[in-house]
Amino acid sequence: MTVEELQKEGYYSIREIPGQGLCGLMKFAFTTGLVIGMDNVGYKGRYCYSSAVDAQKALEEWGGTGDPAGPWIKYKGMGGERENNYGGCKNCNATR
Repeated sequence: MTVEELQKEGYYSIREIPGQGLCGLMKFAFTTGLVIGMDNVGYKGRYCYSSAVDAQKALEEWGGTGDPAGPWIKYKGMGGERENNYGGCKNCNATR
């Protein structure tokens, strides 16, 4: 998929991250997802952030190794789901 096609689907701030492929942001019902490994079939996974600002900062700063920085709530994708133990978002709908 091209960047233009991904943008038509609602993805934004799309960029190539070494080892992760095309990555970008997408607004979901209760979170902003930092979406990784986007291709013609779908995506490899996403990190859910309660704040679009935090997701944008993480996308800009992440070098592709380990997990992105910041207070992501949950990872969903290849390898299953897991929560971040940073202690955030206790009162939002994103973790329920």
